[in-house]
Amino acid sequence: CGKTSWIHFLGKKLSLAPPSTNLFQPTTQWLADTRPVFVHQWANDTGYLAWRPPCEPLPRDVAFLYKGPHELDSFSVCVVAHSPSSTPSFPIESAPRCLFIRVLRCTRPELTLLLAVGHNAAPEIDLPQQVALAFPEHAPRIVKYVVPAGTALTLIFNGSDDTQSQQVTTLASRLTGLTDGFEWLAPECDTPVAPNFWFQPEITSPPARATCNGVINRLVFSAGLRHAGLNTVVCVEAKNDQISCPARLTYSPPLCWGIEVPPPVLIWLEGGGVGGGGG
Repeated sequence: CGKTSWIHFLGKKLSLAPPSTNLFQPTTQWLADTRPVFVHQWANDTGYLAWRPPCEPLPRDVAFLYKGPHELDSFSVCVVAHSPSSTPSFPIESAPRCLFIRVLRCTRPELTLLLAVGHNAAPEIDLPQQVALAFPEHAPRIVKYVVPAGTALTLIFNGSDDTQSQQVTTLASRLTGLTDGFEWLAPECDTPVAPNFWFQPEITSPPARATCNGVINRLVFSAGLRHAGLNTVVCVEAKNDQISCPARLTYSPPLCWGIEVPPPVLIWLEGGGVGGGGG
């Protein structure tokens, strides 16, 4: 929804034919007077159907909170081709060609970094070219965390999405992954009070059901001696549970940062020469 789609047909004397209506009228979730309408135009025996279904706000009720209404509606559109006949009132028609079109309400989750604890200050660095090409919407400069061996870095993220998503998951980017030493801690999920149409004060209690939207995630990197000299870039993303939507729309824009574990430094102490001999 919210985007214009074009359907292209070829044929002689094209016209719309029934049905061009909703297939599941009893369960439609469109608000009154907001149902999409096809706008068609024919030129040179080529038909174009232009359609821009609106995205309407969804009320917060139990049906939407626990089962995302990603498929708002399902429509069919049929087209026939006409040919002249000896009886103008009964033209020769082709068999109809029909398409079934789903209207999806897809939203992208948002991911923010709330806090980073356990690192030394370091200047910003440029996003590596390979990562910049894969994530063109990311800022060209990123923060860099310097984590000495024997210490730990903790990153705290908040993931959230439209109320139609029941679960938002923070995970390593498909491009960079996570190096050895990273560990996700258990997520902290919201526990909203669910609407209950049968709720009666002092008789029944409103149910509470945990949902992971929004969600707080902690990512811990424990730097060991095996990481000495590590200098890399890591990205994470948030993903929602809108399984009907295109995969690219279910991921948030990524968050990337650099991480460095300094190698050991050998320091010579002042003292006598090798062998300790005097003059």
